[in-house]
Amino acid sequence: MRGFWKRLLAVLLVMVGLALLYGGAILLRAGGSTWYVLGGSAVLATGIGLWRENRRAAPIYALFLAATLAWSLWEVGLDGWALAPRLIGPALVGLLLVAAIGNRANRWLLASAGASLGAVALAGILAVLPGGLSPPPLTAPLAGSKGPLEWRHWGQSEGGRRYAETSQISTGNVKDLELAWRFTSDVAPQPYVSFEATPLMADGRLYTCLQPGIVVALDPDSGRELWRHVSPAYARADFTPIFGGKCRGVSYSEAPRPLPRCSRRVLFAAPDGTLMALDAADGRACRDFGKDGAADLREGMGLKDGEILAMPSSPPVIVGGLAVIGQTVSDLGSFDAPSGVIRAYDAETGDLRWAWDAGRPGQSRLLPGETYTADTPNAWGVLSADPALGLVFVPTGNSLPDYYGGQRSATLEKYATSVVALDVATGQPRWHFQTVHHDLWDYDVASQPVPVDLPGANGATRAALIVPTKRGQIFVLDRATGKPIDRVEERPVPQGGVPGERTAPTQPFTTGFPSLSGPDLAERDAWGLTPLDQLWCRIRFRQAHYRGQFTPVGTSDTLMYPGTAGGINWGSVTIDPARGLMVVNTLRFANFGKLIPRKDAPKHGYGGA
Repeated sequence: MRGFWKRLLAVLLVMVGLALLYGGAILLRAGGSTWYVLGGSAVLATGIGLWRENRRAAPIYALFLAATLAWSLWEVGLDGWALAPRLIGPALVGLLLVAAIGNRANRWLLASAGASLGAVALAGILAVLPGGLSPPPLTAPLAGSKGPLEWRHWGQSEGGRRYAETSQISTGNVKDLELAWRFTSDVAPQPYVSFEATPLMADGRLYTCLQPGIVVALDPDSGRELWRHVSPAYARADFTPIFGGKCRGVSYSEAPRPLPRCSRRVLFAAPDGTLMALDAADGRACRDFGKDGAADLREGMGLKDGEILAMPSSPPVIVGGLAVIGQTVSDLGSFDAPSGVIRAYDAETGDLRWAWDAGRPGQSRLLPGETYTADTPNAWGVLSADPALGLVFVPTGNSLPDYYGGQRSATLEKYATSVVALDVATGQPRWHFQTVHHDLWDYDVASQPVPVDLPGANGATRAALIVPTKRGQIFVLDRATGKPIDRVEERPVPQGGVPGERTAPTQPFTTGFPSLSGPDLAERDAWGLTPLDQLWCRIRFRQAHYRGQFTPVGTSDTLMYPGTAGGINWGSVTIDPARGLMVVNTLRFANFGKLIPRKDAPKHGYGGA
């Protein structure tokens, strides 16, 4: 019976060797590593030798394993995730070879297989215990809030610090936490399913949205639903053009004086293109807000009835008695996407106070018969504010479509992929800072900009603004002026692109923080579960158009890294003022992009996936 398994293993080794040789030749021709040709030759020779009962089969494979171990450590060091596909499969095959050959398998084969598995195990231990084998010291709870903890803004404060002054939880007792309750939404999922809401905590209640237009209030001790509001427009809404309806949360506003109803109210965007206000006590519409509880967000947008091409996906920021709101728009499809206008509504009456339209500088309201400028950069992420300075910080995207900008005017480019500081009282820009010039990579500023006070000279503090980006760059600006606190330098970037396009010769890089995107991708970063699919990934990398960050998208597969998801996306960062720490969740994700001529595009749909 052993002879059958030996023959089967020999056939397997021959097949794998041929695959490695063939793929390795393609990779070598594309300018890649020579290793797979050499390794494929060794595996093929081992399979042929095993079939022929040649005693050299085991030493050849032992030498192959030892060389693979050395090559792997040279390429990626003790990175467990990177070592696994290079070493685990070949080492297990080595153990099978020992079992098949029996006593004739020499100790070098066992040693090579054991060393390979040992390297992966060691890397795994180091990854799980980055501080070494001794556990980190326990930390005592911080001095926390004296009263009930509330969370009245999407990011805890107008500025989005995302910091809770809790005093009861520490590294010593966090392991003892248990689930208290769970609230499960009964709302049917939509296409492009996502649940991105952050509940607010105010007046002893939790307020959140389950889908655009569906808002609930929950008891924070039990999870029991206290009230629910369902917008009539929800059932007939088609969110497909904006890649699914998203509701990242609601806003909470408290009137400066007692009112007969709705002294405390919940504001949110409904699918029918309205900004609605509900009484926080019972979920009923505040009839004194706008028209019967709703302000019209479609006014001036030039949209057809029932057309959902622009809709807020993030809650408004409440500052100075105003609800300031942006919106997400349908992108990729045309050169005349809906306007990215930013508007401020009176949080009590629902009256429009001002609108900032990047295409109408100096204008705060539309004149009769006018519509907001099409294709202006939109702000789909969460806005932040500094009440003391009277500023709203708007993170903008690029002028659409995302990956081609040959038609963009200077007006559309000026505020694209930027942070724009608007005056709360007038809506006019005080300053702006651009994080990407002529953005062709969908690097819109998705993160909420976060105000923070930094140590200054002579014990003073300096009002700063942290600007996290999809690029993994974190810019630190003066909050009042927009001037960089950490020096920003313009560096040359790859040029090229498609006919009719232009590319910015340089892009801004901060010198204060390290890049959280990591270094540019290399062939050795390709991954897979086995050497075979890792080889395929290496081939895909080598065949793609890629010259590092800001490689212009062309008519062949172009690698974009960081990818369109980031970097740092809409989750932004957390600032711990007690210890002067910033906590960052970052994504290292690449994607392919390719432009196709309009004449070759499908007649329906976006023409891509």
